[in-house]
This record gives sequence, C-alpha cells and structure tokens, in this order.
Amino acid sequence: MANLYTLENGTIQIDADGNPITDIITPIVITRDDLTLYPHIITPEEEMRPDLILWSIYGQKGYVDEIFTLNNIVDPLSIRQGDIIWFVDENDIPKLQVSQSNQTNEEIINNLVDPNAEQKIDYNRDTGDNLLPTIKPTNMKQISVNTDNNTISVINKFK
Repeated sequence: MANLYTLENGTIQIDADGNPITDIITPIVITRDDLTLYPHIITPEEEMRPDLILWSIYGQKGYVDEIFTLNNIVDPLSIRQGDIIWFVDENDIPKLQVSQSNQTNEEIINNLVDPNAEQKIDYNRDTGDNLLPTIKPTNMKQISVNTDNNTISVINKFK
C-alpha cells in the first residue's frame, strides 16, 4: 500500500529556522492516462463505511488513503448510497504517484494567508459597549417563592 502522505521520494524544504515546510495544499496524487478508472456504486450497506467499500472492491480494507484522495473524499460520513466511487486495479495502485510541489515556501504561505484580505464584519453582533454582564453573582436571589399564594416569580432577570 502506498502511503500518499509521505515525502519519501522528494526534497523537503527547510525554513530559516531549520524547520521542514510541507505543502499541504498541492494535490499529491497524479493519475496517469494509462490508468483505467472503474466505477463502484455505493450500496445501502456501504454508506459511510469505507472499510466495506474497499472490501467490496479489493477484498481487503487497505488503500483508504488512495481511494479517498482519488475521489476527493475528506469525510467518510459524506459517502451515501448511490454515490460513485472511482477506483483502479489493485496492481495499478503503485502507479498513483506522489508528487512534490514546485512552489517556494513564500508561495505556499501566500496561498494560505492573504494579508490584504478584507476583514468580515458581523453586523448581527453588538459592538460590546454597554453590554449587560452574562454572569450574575452567586449570592443574588434568582427567584422568589411565595408559599402564601403558591407563586414563583423570577427576579433580577436580564433585560
């Protein structure tokens, strides 16, 4: 089983402090034109069950990373009955290649962080000025119980 999340065959870039930088944005699976993709339609039993899907396809529970990456699946709970999962022959799994990013560290960081991005303002929130406290002192009486007329009333409630 190929581990698609390693940098075994690539060059690891190092930042100014000597720490490795990994590009987690660029896709690492390259499909080749000589690979044949086959469809697998998800049955009700296989819904949200990658182990059963892979058992149906390959007769084992391996290759989860490969199939998920090939199909752009991030959340196994999103797999539903009737979905189509694409797969390759088991002998072709090693042909799914691990690629390295050609981006520099600065380009990788710029893709993640945009210093010129406009801040979003939530107009549903109050500015915070003159807000009432959300926690009352524990010694403050919250309700009044009148046993003479059998009533309970809330006192000192938030406005």
